[in-house]
Amino acid sequence: MGMVYLKWVMMRRSYIGLGLFSLVLAGLAVFLVWPRFDGLYGQDPFGYYLYARDELGGALAAGKRFPPFFWPPGYPLLLWVGSLLSGWTPRIGQVINLGAGLAVGWGTVWLAGEVTREEERPFVWLAGMFVLCTGQLWQSAVVVMADLVGLAGATLGVAAVVHWWQLTAGETGERRYYHGWLWLGAGLLAYGILSRWGQGLAAVAVAVPVWGRLIWLGWRGRGREMLGVAVVAALVVITVLSPMWWGWLVGDVVSVGRQAEGPIFAGNFGVYRWQLNHAWQSSFVTTDGLLQYRWPNGIYYLLAPAHRYYFTVWFVLLLPVGLWRCGRRGRGLHWVVVVWAGLVYLFHIGAAWQNFRFTLAYLPPLAILAMWGVIELKKWVPIRFLVGYLLVGWTMMMMGGWELTQFFVERKAAELATVTWVEEQMTGDDLLLTFNVTPTFRFYGQREYADLYYLTVADMEQLVADHDTVWVLIKEEEITVQWADLSPGQNWAWLEAYGVDLVGRDQSYQLWIVTGQSDS
Repeated sequence: MGMVYLKWVMMRRSYIGLGLFSLVLAGLAVFLVWPRFDGLYGQDPFGYYLYARDELGGALAAGKRFPPFFWPPGYPLLLWVGSLLSGWTPRIGQVINLGAGLAVGWGTVWLAGEVTREEERPFVWLAGMFVLCTGQLWQSAVVVMADLVGLAGATLGVAAVVHWWQLTAGETGERRYYHGWLWLGAGLLAYGILSRWGQGLAAVAVAVPVWGRLIWLGWRGRGREMLGVAVVAALVVITVLSPMWWGWLVGDVVSVGRQAEGPIFAGNFGVYRWQLNHAWQSSFVTTDGLLQYRWPNGIYYLLAPAHRYYFTVWFVLLLPVGLWRCGRRGRGLHWVVVVWAGLVYLFHIGAAWQNFRFTLAYLPPLAILAMWGVIELKKWVPIRFLVGYLLVGWTMMMMGGWELTQFFVERKAAELATVTWVEEQMTGDDLLLTFNVTPTFRFYGQREYADLYYLTVADMEQLVADHDTVWVLIKEEEITVQWADLSPGQNWAWLEAYGVDLVGRDQSYQLWIVTGQSDS
């Protein structure tokens, strides 16, 4: 009895500590990042926010169906709901993502408790610490992007489904309520998919155990009950995903690039081509032009957890230890964790992009593997050394998180400075042609802008003829290498042939003025 009480006290204090750490993270975001960064940068965050504010908000206000969008609409829908409480501001997205980031941490703790032996559950808070100290999670928590909302839905959904599985295994007899956990998990997983397609991999990871349990219970004489449970779960998923499938039924499409078209909310289907040979390639020709990376995909996504913005080299060795422990002592749903991480890894090594934020998708299962690694190490390492090891590692992770977050804060400040510098050169009805940074100019600037990606040579001729002065802001090396064979590179080649002069440089951008006097 005394040992049981000791474990209860240890778990309670650990959860209190994790809760306080969560509040500290939220406080850091609010008081240190919030005043300097509104969550918008580059292109994608503007796409999510402006779609939610202008297109989705207008359609819902008029009682119309969801307008076409490249990505799934779950995150913009959440932005719209938030706007009903606070009005339209990018801060809505930051608040939502901060909450989603904390939900990922606590959902990982919940899942860890479901797949860990009872005598080891006082240590499940470690999984939450591994998640909440991850630098990429910090950065994603302060930008207006769908990654953390999708991951929160997937993590909580998997945890709820696994909880249902455990309840049915225990045969508690409380059948009137425990199937609700399966329905809740199905809804959460569906919303994760409604926010990010890739979270469907988490649903696949638990699909086999769920169907296995339903079939097993049906075979034991509860077939009618299990059929009803499965039907309700399917209806929950269908209802949550209704914005997507309804758009497909009525034939709504979204433009992908300049020529192709794809189903509404499924733009990724038009650009992603999974091939196993991508795993050992480091150069790809995609809709984003020529992409050249340092490492092959298979190596990049295998080594990503060792990055200082993830678990760092200090902690990454916990993963093979945790995997070894799972292989030696794992049973039943322990393997859901491994399968989830493995599916995410296999998906990304077969795609043609390397993006560090994509590694968020396997953060919860890897955090649980790291936790199992700690549990195994405590058998061989004195507790005082293990505590020191954890404190040093978490400190290193948080330093990486602060560095990454500050990088994006500084990047946004640099972009705003570029807007000011360029507009100081412009007068009257001048036109600026840009690429990549166009949304920043349109959102914060005061002039007329056009994006080289969406123009043809005929468009260029007309724009030059219609404006007395045309400016061009680009990263020349990028546009002449990565985008050489696509519209940005082709339009720049036409402008060079037509005649441009370099005006100045700011950051990594060059500002040109179109003169119409070719050197040739």
